[in-house]
Amino acid sequence: MKNRFYALIIILYIALQSKAQITRAYGLDEPALTIVNQNISKYSILDTAKLYITYKQEAVCDTLHPNIISNENMILQIGERFTKFYSDNLYQNDSICTELSKVSTNLPVNDELYQGYEIFKNNSTQSMKVTNRLPYLDNVLVYEEELPNIKWDISDENIEIAGYKCQKAEAYFRGRKYIAWFSLDIPSSAGPWKLGGLPGLILKAYDTDKQYIFECIGIAQKKSDIKEYKWDYKKITKKEWKKTEKYYHEHAANYIKANNIRLLVFDSNNKIVPIANNWKVPYNPIENE
Repeated sequence: MKNRFYALIIILYIALQSKAQITRAYGLDEPALTIVNQNISKYSILDTAKLYITYKQEAVCDTLHPNIISNENMILQIGERFTKFYSDNLYQNDSICTELSKVSTNLPVNDELYQGYEIFKNNSTQSMKVTNRLPYLDNVLVYEEELPNIKWDISDENIEIAGYKCQKAEAYFRGRKYIAWFSLDIPSSAGPWKLGGLPGLILKAYDTDKQYIFECIGIAQKKSDIKEYKWDYKKITKKEWKKTEKYYHEHAANYIKANNIRLLVFDSNNKIVPIANNWKVPYNPIENE
């Protein structure tokens, strides 16, 4: 899926009673739900990370079409008090757009199916904060939960990943069975996504259906700021988030219309094709429970 126009177009409509309404319009080759840029110039620093791990994440977007896969690089920062897990691809897009916004209103639009979440784990309070960016919108939904107590079954099987000897562990978590490979040579209980709780850093993890795969492709011992951006957050419950995520996939057309978003979908002859009123986007949530 590629965007026909690589620029964000702002169109102003004057509504009844002289009330202005802003509609965001995007040119696409096919209708899609995608995450747009956020400004990252304002933030607070939660901690200083000493380890910076890059994972390659592969996710099956639609179980009915397992060939549709989202690929992106994810970053795990590990500090004394906090860890943060986020999409490096979205961060790079945000960085470019933040700089360009200083001189232009025509900004690049991410055209890939990236994950729009950030996960902050607070070791002091044993809690976790998860932010989720909504397709085409600036506001971000955030919920909190306790750090999960995953009951791992550790075996003696070993392999090498990224130059480190790793040991195997298995567990059921949020509706999926996971296999994780952790290294005792890196004494951290952290891991990709919400996974963790082992006596060493998880360098590879995947569910047994291999619909979600995280594999370490780089480890750097360097200091980096763990940042929490000053975005437009709205606090909700996890149950409300799952309901929201399901809604904008299963009722994508209604979601687009309700939020004053206009998707201009072009066919091979450069003619605009209307989006069906029953348009929906299949999805495969990582948490089934």
